[in-house]
Amino acid sequence: LGATGWLIRTAAGVVAFEAAPFYQPDALRFIESLGGLAVASCSHPHGMGALWQLAEHFKPMVVIHTEGVRFTKAFRVTWPADDVHELAPGLTLHHVGGHYEGHSVLYDAARR
Repeated sequence: LGATGWLIRTAAGVVAFEAAPFYQPDALRFIESLGGLAVASCSHPHGMGALWQLAEHFKPMVVIHTEGVRFTKAFRVTWPADDVHELAPGLTLHHVGGHYEGHSVLYDAARR
């Protein structure tokens, strides 16, 4: 699937969307240098990758659509989201369905 983890810097902290398959120690140190993670989320189970690793290491708020929570056995979801959820000012998670029941997309208002 070509998994890619996105880090989006905001005034409210760094948001991780999707996750790489695994984070090497240098990658975790780089994220620490950005101030760690405020929030972690993903679109659907194929985007979870090593979200468990980010959740364990940084203890961010983990936001997953309610219909995707059942796929999160390796980490704890701290905020089950409904149809629209603001992860940080200008970053909203939108439930669109489709590929999986809880499939969601991230909209970045500043970058469109």
